[in-house]
Amino acid sequence: MSTLIIDNKTLSLSQQGERIKITSDEMGTKTIPFTHIKRVVISSNVNIESRLLRTLASKDISVTFINPRNPQEYGLLQGSGHNDAARKIRQLKASQDFPICELISRYLVIEKIKGQHQILQQAAPLKPQCQYTIIKTLPVLENALQKLDACNSLSLNSIRGLEGSSAAAYFNAYKCLFPESLNFTHRNRRPPKDPVNALLSLSYTLADSIACQSLQTVGLDLMIGFYHQLSWSRHSLSSDVIEPVRPHIDEWVRLLIARQNIRLHHFEQKDESCLLKKQGRQIYYALWEQEMKTSVKKITGNCIQHIEQAIGNDNG
Repeated sequence: MSTLIIDNKTLSLSQQGERIKITSDEMGTKTIPFTHIKRVVISSNVNIESRLLRTLASKDISVTFINPRNPQEYGLLQGSGHNDAARKIRQLKASQDFPICELISRYLVIEKIKGQHQILQQAAPLKPQCQYTIIKTLPVLENALQKLDACNSLSLNSIRGLEGSSAAAYFNAYKCLFPESLNFTHRNRRPPKDPVNALLSLSYTLADSIACQSLQTVGLDLMIGFYHQLSWSRHSLSSDVIEPVRPHIDEWVRLLIARQNIRLHHFEQKDESCLLKKQGRQIYYALWEQEMKTSVKKITGNCIQHIEQAIGNDNG
């Protein structure tokens, strides 16, 4: 086990020695050693012993609290992580150095658009009804990549403009890959209004929590980004490093629907919100652990290495 997922409101969590104790009137008691856990995801209203939270933080086991009714409304409990303040100072100085910000941003956006291009290129033969839209979209992405590759002095505004126009074209084609019954017409959130957006929002949130833990481990400040600039209460740096992850999540969400792992009856509509029901979440979380967690960690790890190289080593 690496991630402990709690999605049952009848549970109580406490500490028993060097183990997490999980108690339920329905299922009895179970204990899990802390050494088997790297992160905890809680997506239901459970009772948690405060001593357990202190211990998890002291052991650098992150705890992510997700609102299943709105996956983008979540909290994150982190340990102290890397304690070298000099690295954070160097990060702050680098975030105010425009050439460094542009270098990191170009890398992140290029990797993201490459991923988007690959998804559409591979999907075209599988979806004849989408071929016309995809054929129109691929040159838009290719043109953006050429501009990003050809010029080493693009401003952040220019990079954001290319990323934004590529994203708009990409999602216009991406939506064609899903059945019309899912009512996926565009990317929306806060709250997601259809099954595809519900899956995307939840997946992006889980990816962000993995990125936050990885960044904390190497001593980088979550709030100080390079592509995403400073913004109140935003983890700008984790937002940076999950940009190249997003296309991989998009493709995985498409496969969840195409393979019928997740179906329409796994969702419910409440007002404007589309919610993944408990049965659907059980399937989703199991597949996330099997199929996505490792690749998300690998991609975010590559991004973090690139950022560290751009900032400079500890002796620089």
